[in-house]
Amino acid sequence: MKHIHPKRLIRNLLRVACHARFSPKLWWQNVCYNHWKKIRMENAGYIDVISPTEINLYDDSTCIIRAPFVVGGFTIAQSGINTRIGIKMGGVLEVNGSFHLLEGSSIVIINGGRVVLHGGYMNVGAKIVCGGLVEIGEGATIAPGVVIHECDAHEIEGRLSSKPIYIGKHVWIGEKAIILKGVSIGDGAIIGAGAVVTKDVPAGCLAVGNPAKVIRENVIWK
Repeated sequence: MKHIHPKRLIRNLLRVACHARFSPKLWWQNVCYNHWKKIRMENAGYIDVISPTEINLYDDSTCIIRAPFVVGGFTIAQSGINTRIGIKMGGVLEVNGSFHLLEGSSIVIINGGRVVLHGGYMNVGAKIVCGGLVEIGEGATIAPGVVIHECDAHEIEGRLSSKPIYIGKHVWIGEKAIILKGVSIGDGAIIGAGAVVTKDVPAGCLAVGNPAKVIRENVIWK
């Protein structure tokens, strides 16, 4: 653990006091993750752990927090599943805008992949798997059970295939939708529940179905 600045430690402890519910484990996780030398805090960045969480960083991985990063959260129907972040094989996680990973969601970065979060949230049980690049724009709304899969889980003919995924600003991805590698989703777009997105979706469009197709343009949502 790196040197702990007293004022910063006090601020972190006061934040977790609002959520920890007298849980020694949550208090300890907040202290460890906010002052762990493997996690680099910049600007106003900090981690706020509010339900059981696992963050696993291998020696060659990088995690940079530049904005409030809330991990976990008690829902109406608590899943009891930890929120998980795993970064290995030279992977990088960057949090550039305020972001919330709700209970049971996960981010897995392998093979030198990079995930960049500019702001928004991932709801219960949502998952990112990245071996290349996943970039999520400010104001993203990612519903429960969404899967963002930027790379193959297994090698094919000795190679792990991956293609970048770009998700624009203020994008709403509906429950249990699947976003596959090589896809770009434009600003303000909506992806319907259960959709399987295999091709680009332009800005301001609603796409639904398997495979997802644009059925409406110039949509506005709040």
